[in-house]
Amino acid sequence: MSSVPATAGDYMTSAHAKLAAAGIENPSLEARLLVEAAAGISQSKLRGYPETPLPHDAQTVLADFLARRTGGEPLAHIIGQREFWSLTFKVTPDTLIPRPDSETLIDTLLDHLTDREKAYRALDIGTGTGCLLAAFLSEFPNATGIGIDQSGPATKVAKENLAKLGLSDRGDVRHISWEALNVEPVDVILCNPPYIPDTEIPALEPEVRDFEPRAALAGGVDGLDAYRAIASLLPSLFAPEACAVFEIGLGQRHDVQAIFEQSGLVVQEVRTDLASIERCLLVTQ
Repeated sequence: MSSVPATAGDYMTSAHAKLAAAGIENPSLEARLLVEAAAGISQSKLRGYPETPLPHDAQTVLADFLARRTGGEPLAHIIGQREFWSLTFKVTPDTLIPRPDSETLIDTLLDHLTDREKAYRALDIGTGTGCLLAAFLSEFPNATGIGIDQSGPATKVAKENLAKLGLSDRGDVRHISWEALNVEPVDVILCNPPYIPDTEIPALEPEVRDFEPRAALAGGVDGLDAYRAIASLLPSLFAPEACAVFEIGLGQRHDVQAIFEQSGLVVQEVRTDLASIERCLLVTQ
């Protein structure tokens, strides 16, 4: 047996092979992220110096990471974080994992709200990791916002994320359900509600179905319960000239639009995500 210690590059190659064999969609990226997390090696060092020996304790951690990932556990849960809007967020099993699809909401607001310096007041309903609120505050330096979530553990994560990103002075997080919401009218509402029909939950990919919080996924019999509840609240939450952006699921555009219109609201715009799926509704009074 060779006495030469295995390198980070060797382990990244091995990790790639194991992830690919397990059917992981992007094994190269995930192998790199797992090795970085296990060894505490920066991306630049791993790429520039793949000959760096991997310590034995890091090898042990990586073996555990790979077993968990090939067993279906989400990468974000294993390494404890996920990037969203070029910001890094802590992720736990108590929060929905931020996804690129949701960045469509921020893109929509950037096009709609042309004054970046205005002191907008924002409300993020079902804040989870706080990713939408933090992304919004990062783009509007004079804005303030409140994130609410009915999950106590999720609100703790959101508070940590806002603090780590230096946004706690402009962003507040509260443990409260939208049914009990009592805030002053706001200029901007962001919301990625649970919208998957209950009967479709068992058919979801295992890493979503088995590891992400059901309360952040299941939207009732037809997936639209949250939209109905929130639509009835919007008129009292809207300040003059306010707007809201809502994430929607595949094929839900017309049903959700009808719900908002029944509450006297106007769907000003429908945005598609990178896969050309209708993903965001811009709603006004």
